[in-house]
Amino acid sequence: MGPETLHPSLSPNGRVAGWLALAGLLGACASAPKPATESPASLPEAELATDRRPERPHTPPVPEDVVARAAGPVRALRLGDGAELTPAELARELLDADAVCAGERHGEAKQHYAELWLLELLADRARAMRLELGLGLEMFERRHTPDLALFGAFRIDEAELLERTEYEKTWGFPFAYYRPLLARARDLRVAVVGLNARRSLVRRIATVGLDGLTDQERYQLPELDLGDTEHLAEFERRMQNHPGRAPGYYAAQVVWDETMADTAARWVLAHTPVRRLLAVAGQAHCHRSAIPLRAERRGLVSVRAVLLASEKPSPEAARGYDYALIVD
Repeated sequence: MGPETLHPSLSPNGRVAGWLALAGLLGACASAPKPATESPASLPEAELATDRRPERPHTPPVPEDVVARAAGPVRALRLGDGAELTPAELARELLDADAVCAGERHGEAKQHYAELWLLELLADRARAMRLELGLGLEMFERRHTPDLALFGAFRIDEAELLERTEYEKTWGFPFAYYRPLLARARDLRVAVVGLNARRSLVRRIATVGLDGLTDQERYQLPELDLGDTEHLAEFERRMQNHPGRAPGYYAAQVVWDETMADTAARWVLAHTPVRRLLAVAGQAHCHRSAIPLRAERRGLVSVRAVLLASEKPSPEAARGYDYALIVD
């Protein structure tokens, strides 16, 4: 079953692509932050354990319509048996779970298109099932969820959202990657939830470790599981090319994952069983041992792990994920 099985309204020539063209024109007129390199220096070095590539300081600015330019046929694979799914089959299986964690490489435009495609697909299906779909984003701290709600209600514009959330300081990747996703969520009336911990806290843990925190800083921590051997092994695999890291790096990674899992679980459980959440985060955060397992520990019945990719993933890359979305 090939890309031609996609529902016409979700194909690159259908509703998503048409809407992207409009969003690109609007984005070109919007007030956007200055372009960032693929690995912004403002982010804590613990993010190296996710999916970040070595810094490339001479990366040119991305065009405002970068996501629209990346549009292409989307293939969905169930990784357990290698079956290729139709959009309807994928939506049904994903919405059988309480939440979906879609793992991206932050600088890959095709994967941002896949996120937009997936949001549209799940929103359509959730509406038909009378479910409330939310969109959780690693790119925003959870304290900024009220600001995201104001943006979703058209009460603040993009420039004010970026200023309020200190986007350049706390994330820094070109906003052109995320503008279509946020704008489409607003059009679909999908609530957007900031998932992440305070970056200042994560940086401090990476530097001094958990033992070096003050009592006030410790109070901000969620429940932590530092003993998951699969999670530690995945962290070490991704960090093998980054020797000499401080001892606090792994603890920072755990705090990052636990905070996002805690935020996701709280949002879904506040109105269970009618809520579903699509969480978008770095690939390592959506590994089965990261957000999914930790959200299930907090009461979610099931969280599906989706790997976003530009080609069919290798067995090693696919390990720890339930599905793959591939943009050809």
